[in-house]
Amino acid sequence: MKLEWLDDLLAVIDTGSLNEASKKRFLTQPAFSRRMQSIERYIDADLFDRDRKPVQLKASVIHNELKIRQVAQSLRDLAAELKKADAADSVLVLACQHAISTAVAPPLVKVLSDQSSSRIRLRSANRDECHTLLLTGKADMVLTYQAEIETAEPHSEFVQSSVVGRDELIPVISSAVATSAAKYAKRPCLDIIRYPDDVFLGRLFSQAILPGISNEREIQWLAETGLTTAALQFALSGIGVAWVPRSLAEGHLADKRLFDLGKSLPTVQLQISAKRLIRETGIVNDSAWDWLTANKLPIIERDC
Repeated sequence: MKLEWLDDLLAVIDTGSLNEASKKRFLTQPAFSRRMQSIERYIDADLFDRDRKPVQLKASVIHNELKIRQVAQSLRDLAAELKKADAADSVLVLACQHAISTAVAPPLVKVLSDQSSSRIRLRSANRDECHTLLLTGKADMVLTYQAEIETAEPHSEFVQSSVVGRDELIPVISSAVATSAAKYAKRPCLDIIRYPDDVFLGRLFSQAILPGISNEREIQWLAETGLTTAALQFALSGIGVAWVPRSLAEGHLADKRLFDLGKSLPTVQLQISAKRLIRETGIVNDSAWDWLTANKLPIIERDC
């Protein structure tokens, strides 16, 4: 039974007239009458007493008015639930490392939304948390940094991975406390903003950056944070040198609020890696994945 048929029948009950019901349902009277006949053929029973003038509904229809309304409402509720489920299915949950969420994700989310005609829900976390969200099914896809010096990632047999962009971890300092990048980098004492050892950038700093700083220099750890966005703000405030992704700092480098110390202090090349579970496919997931792996994110290179 079609919902529109039930609504047609209820229109007759409410108006008491085929003519008025047809107006209420925005149909001509002949078209509305044909709809009534279709209902009768479908249920193999007469709904109207056509021996009476004007034609009237049979008493059995009036007697079952409440049931008709309940069935119509149940069909409407079912349609709403199915639409809600369909909308939920069209949401892509994208988890990104904090710096990627700030510098890369905003324009990417718009592009992915336009490409897949779906909603993108962005979650920001550190790298380890992003991987946990993926493996526990709380994220459909993740974007994280990885360095070439790293060994193979765990769970690689369950995860599909693709490099979709490049970035660079660079040392920056506020131009308010440094007359030039070259002079500051030669100072015997470096005030440094560090990352905790238990996060990705903290481990990367210890493995790839700290060994490249001259042993003749004294290092002072003035602040510690697990967030690249916070480290950037510390650097802008003149607290010390922070190593942050170039994509995060490029606006401040362009307006001369920050100096890039990368010609005198160690830098690390970063890859932006997209990951999803191998078993997780679907129209939305596949569409976003195909676009990412085909188009790549802008490659950010050091100016020569």
